Amino acid sequence: MSVLEDHSRPKRVTLGLRPREEVAVTVRRKHSNEFLRPSAEVATALRAVLREGQVDYSYSDTVEADDALHFRTVITPKNVFLLTTRLMITLEATESGTNVFVQTESQGFLFGDIFNFYGGYIKDMLWSIRLHLNQRPDS
Repeated sequence: MSVLEDHSRPKRVTLGLRPREEVAVTVRRKHSNEFLRPSAEVATALRAVLREGQVDYSYSDTVEADDALHFRTVITPKNVFLLTTRLMITLEATESGTNVFVQTESQGFLFGDIFNFYGGYIKDMLWSIRLHLNQRPDS
């Protein structure tokens, strides 16, 4: 490129969530909960939730890191008029159990979440993990 900058394309910000993926505008929500169970049990419950999906949407393209503490998936609504959403989940061991951090990220060029779908996705994930953990007998 010459000394002049190329202004024909909008500037983009690299998020670092996926290599070489750029998003100009996106909506993010995040929340966390602590579960009084070891990380291995929480990871097992999380895998079950991801496999089963929810009533109104499923989880697809799920990737689990080798350390079994980081998960990434795509929320695919059953309503064809709703867009897919990326969901990142991180487990962090604590002295009393496991913190679960959940973050949603919309597709590019979405400017808001007026119906709070992303907050609902996070709430559903954390609630489903809790339900699976409560079905398991205590060690």
